[in-house]
Amino acid sequence: MIRIIVLIGLWVLPHGSFTKLEAKKSGIQERLSDVPIQESDQQVSEKIIEIYGELKNKKIDSKKIDDAIKEIKKNGPLDIFTSTLKNLRSISKEKKIGKVIDSCRFKDKKLPIIEIFQKRIKKFCRNLILNHLEGEKKLETEILSYLKGNTMLFLEEGSVDRFAHYLKNINNEGRTYLLLSKFVRDAYINHEQEIHPEILSSIHIDSKFTSYIQAHRLVNLGERALFDSEFRNMAKEVQALLKNKKIKEATIKAQILISFHKQNASLIGANVSQTTLLSLGKKFARHGDFFTSHTIHYYNFHQFNGPSRERAAFEILFNFIRQKQYKKAIAQINALDLLKKFDTLGSKLQYWIAYSVDRFGQKDLANILYTKLIESNPLSFYSIVAYKENGKIFKRKNTLVEKSSSPLQARKGELHVEDYFVRLKIWLTLGYRDFIQGELDSIFFYIGKNAKKFHDDSIRRIIFELGVTINKEEQFLYAFQLLYKSLKNNEIILSKDFLRLFFPTPYFDKIKKINKETDPYLILSLIRQESAFDPNAISSAGARGLMQIMPATARQYRKKLKTAWLKRPNLNLEIGIRYLTYLIKKYEGNLIYSLASYNAGERRLKQWVEDIFKNDDPLVLIELIPYRETRNYIKLVYRNLFFYKYLSNEKDFIEKDLHKSFIVAI
Repeated sequence: MIRIIVLIGLWVLPHGSFTKLEAKKSGIQERLSDVPIQESDQQVSEKIIEIYGELKNKKIDSKKIDDAIKEIKKNGPLDIFTSTLKNLRSISKEKKIGKVIDSCRFKDKKLPIIEIFQKRIKKFCRNLILNHLEGEKKLETEILSYLKGNTMLFLEEGSVDRFAHYLKNINNEGRTYLLLSKFVRDAYINHEQEIHPEILSSIHIDSKFTSYIQAHRLVNLGERALFDSEFRNMAKEVQALLKNKKIKEATIKAQILISFHKQNASLIGANVSQTTLLSLGKKFARHGDFFTSHTIHYYNFHQFNGPSRERAAFEILFNFIRQKQYKKAIAQINALDLLKKFDTLGSKLQYWIAYSVDRFGQKDLANILYTKLIESNPLSFYSIVAYKENGKIFKRKNTLVEKSSSPLQARKGELHVEDYFVRLKIWLTLGYRDFIQGELDSIFFYIGKNAKKFHDDSIRRIIFELGVTINKEEQFLYAFQLLYKSLKNNEIILSKDFLRLFFPTPYFDKIKKINKETDPYLILSLIRQESAFDPNAISSAGARGLMQIMPATARQYRKKLKTAWLKRPNLNLEIGIRYLTYLIKKYEGNLIYSLASYNAGERRLKQWVEDIFKNDDPLVLIELIPYRETRNYIKLVYRNLFFYKYLSNEKDFIEKDLHKSFIVAI
């Protein structure tokens, strides 16, 4: 039996075999994911969501609030909303602004699910108070106190213009004006927020605030915009020259651009600088001018910190890799001190460092680096290719094994989370996104607050049951997000059971019935990445359904098709699988070409093949794809395919040579 090098844990959670938990109210609950929902709780939840929704439209239905409060069972799963609803009822019935303000204060830190509700109430309160302010020149103490503690609320989008208008229309020498100006100055300084121009012209500015503005380059915004615009225009000139293949002229202009940036770096936005220079460096490399590309990326590496520096380091290294100049690649690894920083780097740069070392012939060091990569990010595409590159089974304490040697045990006196699961299942059933995420955050807030009463096995079991609960309701994206976060925080140790939550198989039987030619696991891998199995998914470009099909593409296979029909799983699968199968045949089983074409279009792929794809290493080809979305898409579909094959025990694919595994047999 093969053991995958995922290097993540010795635990396997046996399905349906958890030790029984003592229920909070009655009986024993064996599986948290099976905790039942009462019909009355479902009905109250719908009212709570209606009230929450009406708040956005600045409305309050007092009768609906009263009904919800009456129907909530004392000590039931929804009792956590009672206090907030009572506050809201008070706000709706009070006429005096002072009393309204008292009800608008939320002092105690609540569960995230309640904070979400309270945040919307605060915005409703903000609107009431702005209405009151517009008729007042002198403010009472309780209003000033509220404004002092909630100033940032009034500086948010949606209220800042009204608040600025109010400030402009009160006596600019009076005590109220000076106090409110101080509240605004303090809020901006404490929260380090960008200053809204209307507010800046509406308040009293003292010397301390002037220094703050100057130190943070928040003055002369027009001047900064001018430098940004000039920098962009210079970059466009370089791009135009490259497009017309005037490489020498483009190189000269690029040198002028870097000199301009050196002299004016503090006046040009960091994001503008980083993205523009990175893009230019890559374009020079595509046109074969690796020297200028290296110059730009090297400047980027030393000019910026954080992700930009790491991206620059990758591009510097990758330019030598694509030319198969591994000795020079090693020299750059040493020059940039990347081995010393290896553990802090992302999996992409880690892989290409190990790859360079491997190709240079230092196999032992490469194996150590591949192992570190796999251990640090087991679900990464680069961990998968590192496993295939290395071709060995690493024997480490965290290697994934087929059987568990130590079952999870419940702890006596463990605090209960059944109510959270009841609420979560309700929000999942209703499909209410804000509350789904809020409930998940609340569970971990509760566990953190009571950390001494939860041990590692308990937390693992709860996370597993959360994943099962979410997947049962087919809201898979929330499960993926939960599990990735938990893995990153070392709260779970990966096993086959956890992998099945990461890589579920809805629609699998339908896929096999529709088409017997194309690998059903490849189709499943594509759907997981395209829509996270959501039949109602719509992309910003207009692609729809499980396989994210563009209506125009769909009409090639069904002429009189209405766009809305693409939400139908069977039809979407039928058309999507036919199109994918056509692409796989067209590109003779080349997985990279087929997926790139599916994601970016056949016309773009043709252009890339003609102009860019000049390397025999499939991994290098993927990195050469100009569109980041398409690059990541191919990597993640392949990663999904690897784990689906692993879970289905298809050893041939797991053990297949890396290059051959990018060819799909149909």
